[in-house]
Amino acid sequence: TVGQASRAAGPDAQRFAADLAAAAQLVERATRELWSGGEPEAALAHATPYMQALGHTVLAWIWLQLKLVADARAEDASLQRGIDAACRFFFVYELPRVRAFLAPALAGDRTLIQMREEWFG
Repeated sequence: TVGQASRAAGPDAQRFAADLAAAAQLVERATRELWSGGEPEAALAHATPYMQALGHTVLAWIWLQLKLVADARAEDASLQRGIDAACRFFFVYELPRVRAFLAPALAGDRTLIQMREEWFG
């Protein structure tokens, strides 16, 4: 999908391809770093934001694929504009969250595994 969108005529598809590739690389880097220490507890402490990042990356891929299909078929201009707008929304407003979701994990933050239940009464 990234390769196909990179070759697409429209600048949105090309930009979205680059954004999706960057998000996928960030998820891949986080995956390697989280498991590199050999501490499952430390890796799993970041499970929720990691899953959010991965989910956002997958949804971006789906939206970009939908955009490419809609652009190629162009049978219904209204539907094509709707898919285009939804795809643009996701890439502008949602995909950038991947970096924030993964920032603590990539920084090696250990806050969650250092907390103790007894500290909170």
